[in-house]
Amino acid sequence: MPDRVVSSYTPTLTALTRAREREHRHPPVRQLAVGMPDTPGHGPLPAVIPELAAATRHFPAPKGLQLLGADATPAAVKEAVPSYPWLHLACHGTQHPTDPSRSGFALHDGVLTVAELNDLHTADADLAFLSACETATGSDQLPDEALHLAGALQMIGYRHVIATLWRIADAPAPQVADAVYTRLTARGYPDSTHAAHALHHAVTELRAQFPDDPLIWAPYIHLGP
Repeated sequence: MPDRVVSSYTPTLTALTRAREREHRHPPVRQLAVGMPDTPGHGPLPAVIPELAAATRHFPAPKGLQLLGADATPAAVKEAVPSYPWLHLACHGTQHPTDPSRSGFALHDGVLTVAELNDLHTADADLAFLSACETATGSDQLPDEALHLAGALQMIGYRHVIATLWRIADAPAPQVADAVYTRLTARGYPDSTHAAHALHHAVTELRAQFPDDPLIWAPYIHLGP
């Protein structure tokens, strides 16, 4: 079945309607890539460095900005986000069980919360690639509510969000990111229109390598139009 269907999700019909109503972003597009290979209180993510290299290879300066390790502070990310319609986050995600606005991304000296992102001017927000664990997993205390990081980013303006349903394997993450961005920049400029198809092909390639281990390739999903 995965070979015959390109899946895409939405947390609510309102979020889908807003994503479809937003004007499609034409070139030039700029990308902010944020990575935390080591985060206090969390396990190491050694593949973050090659993952950011894969992402930023498609967005050389000045089209892309990379914030890695000690440079990836909540303050620095908040300052940069409004200027970069595409956002790539390779780090640990934290989810608050009852208040999604307090969920966020573990950065160098603190957590960048959804509430802080929501306060930013993100009128041009287009695509967010959340390469972190369980970014599309809701709270087990509120199983009927789509309270997760991916849904929150779509609600604050990102038309397309690539996220994960459970803990992802660190090692394949650079391959997935590179495959997605290769397809989205195949025309010579970034175009998020076919983000769901790009992720589908990236996951298909990963599934071919690990056909008997769906825990590696199945968690990646796309939210958006």
